[in-house]
Formats: sequence, C-alpha cells, structure tokens
Amino acid sequence: MQMADTFHFVEKENFLHQGIVEDGNVITGIGMFFREFAETVLRRFGYDVGTRFMRDSPTEYTEDELTFYWSEDEYREFLEELKAYS
Repeated sequence: MQMADTFHFVEKENFLHQGIVEDGNVITGIGMFFREFAETVLRRFGYDVGTRFMRDSPTEYTEDELTFYWSEDEYREFLEELKAYS
C-alpha cells in the first residue's frame, strides 16, 4: 500500500483486495493465489475442475488480510532505491 502512496498515478480507489479478480477478458491475482488463478483460467476455458481444485477446501480471506504493507525498514529501503531513478 505504501507504493500506492508514493506513486500518485496509482488510483487507490481502484484497488480490489481480493485474491483473484476477473474484469472482462482480464484475470489477475495475488501470487499466493496461484491455485485459484489456475482454476479461474481453466473454468474460463470451459473445464470442470470441481469444487476442491488442488486443495482440500478454499480458504476465505478478509480485505484486511489481503492488504499488504512493508515494514518501516523495508519502505525506507525502497525509497532509497527509488532515488536512483529520480
């Protein structure tokens, strides 16, 4: 989330704190949701993958759990590295 504060072109109101998001023909997801991503793509192509694709049962996450922040040290390190591109 700190990157969204740093780069003014990032529109925070457009963030969807979800594992997988489908918008038209675009499917995107957070890296830890690789199974759900594969499942979504396979379903899009018409494959029946059942209800427990590659896992015992889907895990539900809250919006807060899918909002990621760097530690203060990590964020400062990022800002220092960013200076090289200014």
